[in-house]
Amino acid sequence: MIENGWSEDTIEKFISSWNKDKLSWYNNVRKIVQEEFIDELLSIAEDIDSKFNIRENISEYSGENKAEFFAEIFANSQCSSPNTLGKAMKLWLMKKGLI
Repeated sequence: MIENGWSEDTIEKFISSWNKDKLSWYNNVRKIVQEEFIDELLSIAEDIDSKFNIRENISEYSGENKAEFFAEIFANSQCSSPNTLGKAMKLWLMKKGLI
């Protein structure tokens, strides 16, 4: 996204200059990032628990909506007893230097 003009300092300018092409580009980047995140998170979960079953760790809605998947797993990671995906989220956040 930085290569295409986004930065924390220029976010308003970046958004105000959106057109159909930039919106399409953004949606494509978002989809790629979401898929990479889910793949990484599931891999970590499988490393934590070799018997990991995604259906036991996430709601049906979040299983169908990638943005909700992130939100639900993040919320679960903040619980006192997170499930396998919540634990995986904590590890992923540490790996990315976000906590």
